[in-house]
Amino acid sequence: MDYDGKKADIEGLFQGEQFELQESEISAPSFINSATRFLPSGCPPPESITLTSNGGHTFQLKYEPICRIASDFSWLIVAFTSLFSALYVGRAFGGE
Repeated sequence: MDYDGKKADIEGLFQGEQFELQESEISAPSFINSATRFLPSGCPPPESITLTSNGGHTFQLKYEPICRIASDFSWLIVAFTSLFSALYVGRAFGGE
């Protein structure tokens, strides 16, 4: 209960080589650096819808804009997924 009086003793307990921090460099996994894909990349063909009423118009739903956005932000998606996975596993082992 007397921290101020025991402060020097407490600090003395945590001195020495065993309490010095060792600096090291950690490299990111290669799948983050090179934006490797787990599945082959490709955009699905456009979906065609033919209406038989009102003259039989045909409409196409193209996936190209969505594929382009997913391709442009693929590295960000992989980074967030890696962070989420690391937090999920860390909390499973009792982390806060």
